Amino acid sequence: MQKVSVAIGGLAAVAAPQTEAAAEPVSATSTGLCPACNSADFESVLRTGRMSAPRTLIACGRCRLLRILGDSSHSRTPTLMDALHFSGPRMSHSDRFYRFLLTQARRPKLRFLAKALFRKESDGVVLDCGGGDGTIARALEQRDARSLSVVGSPNEAIHAYHRQGVPVVVADPAEPPLRAPLFDVVSRLRGLAQDEDPVSWLHAARRLLKPGGRIVIQTFDSGSWAFLVTGSQWAGLEGDCARYAFRAIDLEVLLDFAGFRITRRTHFFPMLNASVWATSLLPQLDPEARRAAPRLRSWETLPLDLLYGAFALLMLPIGLVESVCHAGSVLMVEAEPK
Repeated sequence: MQKVSVAIGGLAAVAAPQTEAAAEPVSATSTGLCPACNSADFESVLRTGRMSAPRTLIACGRCRLLRILGDSSHSRTPTLMDALHFSGPRMSHSDRFYRFLLTQARRPKLRFLAKALFRKESDGVVLDCGGGDGTIARALEQRDARSLSVVGSPNEAIHAYHRQGVPVVVADPAEPPLRAPLFDVVSRLRGLAQDEDPVSWLHAARRLLKPGGRIVIQTFDSGSWAFLVTGSQWAGLEGDCARYAFRAIDLEVLLDFAGFRITRRTHFFPMLNASVWATSLLPQLDPEARRAAPRLRSWETLPLDLLYGAFALLMLPIGLVESVCHAGSVLMVEAEPK
């Protein structure tokens, strides 16, 4: 079963784009070097239809790492991965229902992270890079962990400190402003695909780990069946600021290049994979996108949230099969220094 899923997943990053656009060479001056293999050979394989600005999916000619080329300087659109890291308002029935769905989708992620954090030799100290409003850090502290979150904006820091009660530092999550090896786990559960140089963050995380420490990364997997089917509408393209569309093999190569080896990995996120299907097939129902627009009244939002929830539940069997076959849209890995 795993061999079949790998074969199908490997086609997702190559076969799906070629059905929509013929491959075209891309100028090396506009792309730079591939962070995985240092190649300057890229080709255009897909124009994204989901972004608010025209952008192009390009593939490295050597290792097939997928990058997203275009202007990412404008304000970014919220994504499903962002929603999992923000507790959000809890005033209306619609908001409570949507946050309930997110809580259920977040549980496998917390179990995976907790297993990496509470190893026998670990003190349970975690640095969460890009931790949103502290939702994940707060959930870990409820399990007796000690956490520090690095967030990219003052608004996130205010929510994390005053609402969740977790310590927080305002800085670029891609460049944590710390130097000492103080942490048992350094996590990056959102935003790695938006970094200009993801290897730079991996080197920074390595410096911050105690002996025997681990890093935990979560990202969308463009080798998934959902990407193979939905192409440019795939919700895993992570909004306007995404620069990469990682596959599992890409992440493995990047980690190896930065001096890490993978100790655990999982695609087993049935509810989250189902949500990716729902958002990809019916983007107009995406609750996160609707909440970014001028606020609707509760009686207008609740029916749409219920419809989205029903459609996500309808997609749950597909998300479960994807998870079992290691071909889901969400990938989480734990790695240790070599």
